[in-house]
Amino acid sequence: MPLRALTRPGYQLSLPLLTLAMKMLVPQHTYVLISEALVSVSKDTIPSSYVGIPAVTSSTLASSDSRARLACDIPFPYPTSKHMLRRWIENWELSIYADDLDDRRPQAFGWGLDEVEDLIPGPLDHLDPEKTLVELGRKLSADGDAFYRVAPLQEESFDGHRLCFVSPLPSVHIETARASARLFESSRAARRAVIVIPQWNSNEDSHVQACKILNAFGMTALRLTLPFHENRRPREMLRADPMVSPVIGQTLQEIRRAVLEVRQLVAWLWDRGYDRIGLLGSSLGSCIAYLACAHEPRVRAMTLNHAAAYFADVVWEGLVTDHVRRSLDSHVDLPTLRQVWAPISPIHFAPRLARPDLKTLVISGAYDSTFLPSHSRPLIDALRSQGADLTRVVLPCGHYTLGRPPFYLIDAFLIASFLRRGLSRKD
Repeated sequence: MPLRALTRPGYQLSLPLLTLAMKMLVPQHTYVLISEALVSVSKDTIPSSYVGIPAVTSSTLASSDSRARLACDIPFPYPTSKHMLRRWIENWELSIYADDLDDRRPQAFGWGLDEVEDLIPGPLDHLDPEKTLVELGRKLSADGDAFYRVAPLQEESFDGHRLCFVSPLPSVHIETARASARLFESSRAARRAVIVIPQWNSNEDSHVQACKILNAFGMTALRLTLPFHENRRPREMLRADPMVSPVIGQTLQEIRRAVLEVRQLVAWLWDRGYDRIGLLGSSLGSCIAYLACAHEPRVRAMTLNHAAAYFADVVWEGLVTDHVRRSLDSHVDLPTLRQVWAPISPIHFAPRLARPDLKTLVISGAYDSTFLPSHSRPLIDALRSQGADLTRVVLPCGHYTLGRPPFYLIDAFLIASFLRRGLSRKD
């Protein structure tokens, strides 16, 4: 079966096909199927006679013992059944999550009306913050054009690799007020370019390999540095907490900032002659990509690693945002949070993705503990009911493990081939 068959609409990637694809993509490893579970066997690491499967625990996976992880960062031992595959993935997810657990600290709760004062007419002094934000959420989710209206780039500078410009929204932090993106140009782009939006708390190396893979597939890549990330993060901050914050208005404004910056990058590429533009977003970046695409008609293809209908649901129930949930408890409930964060929730803009010239790929992890299947299902249903040109692939992995071998190789191939087809010439 050709690999393009893996991306037909609604296809759930089976383990045998994943094995076949890995054999074709990474010949230096031997990929085998054991009782329907994909494993990577390094001949120099695992004796061929090894058959014992000891209990898998998070402490085992987090240890430095060479038996706990292979050189290619796949935890040991490997699974031998679908049930064990799920447990294996979940334990692997927990071990990755625990790597920076000490830095995930609850923050003080706040409604943050002052963060969105440009959207509220009149003085804030006597307003009920909860009622005001609920009404604002209702208004802006019904009129996204007002919330995501963007101005041209200001104070632009470009050195051939890095583009810098003033962020479209003001910030008290000097670092965040200056936006930047890195260009990875391809000589074979033929006016095709992809804006890459990394995940929450990404570092300067995140998605650089993805940009190079896009180059190899004949596309230019432009990687956005998210607000409060890398050189845009104030020195006193350990993490990019303001982007997903228990201060309600702050989260609204910072997601909006990122969406507006993506729209400005679309305009910048367009002015440079790129008229076939795509978006690639991962995790939080997928939400930003979706919202930008919904309000940017020049985007012709979009790929999302993980997707959810409601921003609030991921924060409330996801593993990665557990510390944010603890800050929200006793101050706000989930139905209210859905209402105030409606303008940054993808499901409210599903009709905007039913454009005849737009193709969308959503890749999910079957065992994702942050973007749960119950989070993505309503969005997928909404997009299909609106008639969007949607392709969905579900891989047998979790949230973090989608970015680990072997899954990231399959993910990269699916994304790059989908975008190349979606941005191909029609004339």
